[in-house]
Amino acid sequence: MPDASSIETRETRSYDSPAREAAGLLLRIGFGLIVLVAPVAAVYSRRSFAVLVPIGSFLIIVSALVLSGEAFFRRVRAMFSAPLGLIALLLVLWLMVSLVWTPFPASAAERAARSLGNGLLALAVAAALPERMRASNLHLMSIGVALATLALSITALIAPFSAAAVNDPEAPTFGRAAVAANVMVWPAVAWTFMRARHWQGIALIVVSALATASSGSLDAAVSLVAALLVFLAARASALLTGRAMAIVAAAATLLAPLVAIGARALRQSLALAPENLISQIGLWADEFLKEPARLLTGHGFDATYRAQLAGMINPNGPDGILPMLWFDLGLPGAVLLAALLYGAFSALRMMGQPLAQTGMAVLTAATVFAFLDPTAMQAWWQSVLIVAGMMMVAVHNGQYRTARPAAAVRAPEMPIQNAERH
Repeated sequence: MPDASSIETRETRSYDSPAREAAGLLLRIGFGLIVLVAPVAAVYSRRSFAVLVPIGSFLIIVSALVLSGEAFFRRVRAMFSAPLGLIALLLVLWLMVSLVWTPFPASAAERAARSLGNGLLALAVAAALPERMRASNLHLMSIGVALATLALSITALIAPFSAAAVNDPEAPTFGRAAVAANVMVWPAVAWTFMRARHWQGIALIVVSALATASSGSLDAAVSLVAALLVFLAARASALLTGRAMAIVAAAATLLAPLVAIGARALRQSLALAPENLISQIGLWADEFLKEPARLLTGHGFDATYRAQLAGMINPNGPDGILPMLWFDLGLPGAVLLAALLYGAFSALRMMGQPLAQTGMAVLTAATVFAFLDPTAMQAWWQSVLIVAGMMMVAVHNGQYRTARPAAAVRAPEMPIQNAERH
């Protein structure tokens, strides 16, 4: 008959400690707030991501500190010491140095502090996620993306002023929600593929495409198509696709000024109209050729946006992160961003399926949108990147539940003579 101590051990073994239970609850609430509530709320509120993501991130970080603060800070140090972490750190240092010569130091310092805070938040959330994510938490990603795309499609179709809302720069709610869904759908697809539910992943891609079409956002549509093409190519060969995307992303970043100079030459030789796309790209060359030496140092962080508002440079020039990057941070900033993109694509292509293909799709969607849209420097987009990065890390940490090693259930048979002897 078992003694009382063994009965007590069996009764309490299935229960976690109070600290672990509290950490699990905080993690579930924070994770659900980010991947379930925020995407749906983004359809109806421009500021939902900027408000909900920090709250959910704080809960996730607290859950990690409750479990083991030592392990949390160890993972943070490991991220900083990684090659991509060092490149990102150098980019941040150059951004801070450029505040010395920026023409708008006060506003630039405030915006730099917000960007740096979002970067540190993304790093902390990635480090705070447990090394083994529960499947019940990861299922929230698929539910959140499905609900967000459904809400976006229905709202855009029945709202009589949906087109005006998309084209209004002060309230592009549908466009922003579509871009966020296009980025967040790929980690959810990765999780469904890991669970061998391929039809669910394909359904998520289809409803995301329908939501993008109903939103009327051209930038969202272009980013989704680019991500889908990379996803399909990576399904065939992740190594080749990752190598090609690394080269293309780095080359686009470094050669952007040459493209602007070529557009300027075409505008002059063909006498193109000012509203022509090539003419608008050439306007950027007009600005930096006034001070070619500034291509080496840049004008300082946040100079492009403030100079356009002040009328110091042509506001009709091309939008997107590349003109801003070269105008603000110059050649060092462009080299560091190119190295960061090259290293990210190179690292993703070495991961197993489906993380490689979906990870490259996430990075492609984010990069293409940043190249096209100037709002990629705003807080809402930085919050979207935090969510996408956290989701990819969560899926990576949830792999341990997708396959279990085979265990021997039979002991080797004992020879008959030995058995009789015993």
